[in-house]
Amino acid sequence: MGASKQLPRLTREDVRDLLRAAGQLDAAALVLVQSSWQGKAPVLMSLDHVKQVIAGLYNRAEPAYLAGSKPESTETPQEASREGGAMESLSPAPIAAPAKEEA
Repeated sequence: MGASKQLPRLTREDVRDLLRAAGQLDAAALVLVQSSWQGKAPVLMSLDHVKQVIAGLYNRAEPAYLAGSKPESTETPQEASREGGAMESLSPAPIAAPAKEEA
């Protein structure tokens, strides 16, 4: 058996094109959903299949894509943990005081 060829990796421009195409699919789906055309269901299903392929490609490329778009932080992990991390509170609402029991 021959050695398998290494396929080309996605470039930043490829990822931007995927995002643009996904947006165009969303716009086309919105127009179809709002239409009264009887044949829209199979077309929407086809658009969804294409969107799933795009999402899969993007999900594989996302870590590298996002890593290259962030400026490097000069902050040490210890400094970041002192300021509070993502686990502090996921809710914007303040924590309510415990309810008082009535006798």
